[in-house]
Amino acid sequence: MEINRKHIFTVIGVSLLFKVLFMIFSYFVLYQGFEPIDLNYYYIHCNLLLSGQIPYIDFGFDYPPVIFIPILIAILTTSTFTAFSSVFMGLMVLCDVITALCVYLLALEVFGKENIAFRAALLYATALGIAYYTLTKFDAFPTMLLMIALLLTIRGFKVRGYYALALGGLAKIFPLVVGPFIFLYNAKKTSVVGEIRSISQRVLIPLGALAAMAVGILILLPKDTMGSWSRGQIFVNTPVYTLYAFLHDLLGLTWVSLPSLVSLGYFLLACVFLLLLYCMFRIPGFAATKRGFLSIVLIAIFSFVFFWAYHSPQYLFWYIPLIAILIADDIWGMVLFVVVQILAFIEFPQMAGYFWSNLSYAFTLDKDPAGWYFTWFFFVVYLTLQVYLVYRAVRTRKVLSTSESNNNYTRSN
Repeated sequence: MEINRKHIFTVIGVSLLFKVLFMIFSYFVLYQGFEPIDLNYYYIHCNLLLSGQIPYIDFGFDYPPVIFIPILIAILTTSTFTAFSSVFMGLMVLCDVITALCVYLLALEVFGKENIAFRAALLYATALGIAYYTLTKFDAFPTMLLMIALLLTIRGFKVRGYYALALGGLAKIFPLVVGPFIFLYNAKKTSVVGEIRSISQRVLIPLGALAAMAVGILILLPKDTMGSWSRGQIFVNTPVYTLYAFLHDLLGLTWVSLPSLVSLGYFLLACVFLLLLYCMFRIPGFAATKRGFLSIVLIAIFSFVFFWAYHSPQYLFWYIPLIAILIADDIWGMVLFVVVQILAFIEFPQMAGYFWSNLSYAFTLDKDPAGWYFTWFFFVVYLTLQVYLVYRAVRTRKVLSTSESNNNYTRSN
């Protein structure tokens, strides 16, 4: 079937219009605008780079080096911080539009139905939490690269897919989580040995050398120049801390320690990854379909976010496009998607600083139990609904048994 150009232009228009409406809503309804902390961070550190200082050596930086590309574009075409912020926001909105189009094209590959693909793209383009983070963070950039990598992989351009994924990993670490699953998906068409041989010269050798250099640099660099992610904070908006608050504070189990629960979370994360890799490697047909492959990728990224103790609210950005694709044939799942987006926007920026900060609740259980219970209960509900949403996205539905029968479609010129 042909790609509906009207739908393509509608997705682009809706994505852009929703960002504009969201800005109007933030400025003139909520009267809060957008916090400039991250944008200011990018601006200051890019100016350090332009002054001749070297990132990770002369100054600490929280992110891999490729993120400097959009920052440099914005700073070299402007003269003030306000102008820089506007240009950088525009670049991230453009990245998000491309992600929305990838959602559309991937959904079309998975379902082979134009209406479902269109629905998935609109669902993503109007995601409330994603709109906020698009305008205030840079996660739209690596997320776009991840989605491009998945689209290229599913369409059979595996070498380009590997390089898009590597580029995404050099902008933010999380796309690298998907690497082993992309490799095993590609290997299902031949074999693991065959896949290694086919990509050894064009992919494994150059990217392996790059990875070795990166590991060497990480080992040699001082820890205080590698960014806050390397310092091991345990954030309170995580499942680990929510469980700790229940066991230690509510039940009074004083022998339960937060570091032990963090270690348990990392152990469970390792178990999830090993189980997914084992099933892809050993079970014929496991994740061999396009939907199955995207489901595995979603579980991997979500598990990485869910079990990690270091957490920022915008990590939601990393897996929401995949949920939008996989939930597009489930009406109640789409309703839940909207609810989760609303809760994401309440968590940040609405609750941040008032009910919680990164490392503590704003209220203590002994001095203000009502505020503490509200904060804890909110995270319980929010995290539980996220888990259920992912479950609804990856579960098997009978309607999908023939969903990939019409995936060989032609594209209009």
